[in-house]
Amino acid sequence: MEQILEEMRRLRDDVKASQEEAALQVARSSRRDPYTFKRKGNENQHAFNDDVEDKLVQVQAHLGRVEAGEEGTRSASALAKAKEAAKEDILSVGVLPLLRDSQDPDLRRLAAELPAVVLDSRADSTTKKYLGAFQRWKTWAAAHQEVPSFPVQEGHLALYMVHLSESTQSKAAVEEIVHVVSWLHRVSGLQPPNASPLVHTTLEGLQRKLAKPKKSKEPITVEMLKAMVEAVGPSPH
Repeated sequence: MEQILEEMRRLRDDVKASQEEAALQVARSSRRDPYTFKRKGNENQHAFNDDVEDKLVQVQAHLGRVEAGEEGTRSASALAKAKEAAKEDILSVGVLPLLRDSQDPDLRRLAAELPAVVLDSRADSTTKKYLGAFQRWKTWAAAHQEVPSFPVQEGHLALYMVHLSESTQSKAAVEEIVHVVSWLHRVSGLQPPNASPLVHTTLEGLQRKLAKPKKSKEPITVEMLKAMVEAVGPSPH
């Protein structure tokens, strides 16, 4: 897998290099046609201007790479923080804590590595989205003293699904939290609450409620056809 990712990074860098070279060629081709200068000084100034323009194109491309790299670094840092937070509250219950309490030092070492492995079971973009959705669930749960944030109880999950349907009017948001809670319980070695009949039927009900109704088109009547023909007028002969 790492070899595939490395090859993809190499191809990405090759594409960026090709794009920069293409931009440089466009800048060069857009210049005036060759001109015979009467004075040597003017010719030297023209060559100097061309060199400056080339450098500006190269600098612009470099700044674009730097900006993209900084954005990627910020995104990776945010994901790393979210994963560390998940290890503290999500992976502190279930099977993993029991493994960390093993008497065998080698088992404890392996158990310490396991949280990072299970959190990598999804693509980084998916993990970031899932942990963000779970953070919103935690905020809602914190506002209700009777609701523990994790493990998630099936009744509380059903209530939160109704809350999401009211606050977002989005079927996708409701479906997402079901997937999120299921995944987080499975990586903790716990039974997902969305397997319960209550969560299942709540999801079905909200999917029907939030589904966009299909608009049926009105049939064309004879009167409509006559009006269309009159509007167009007789066909020329």
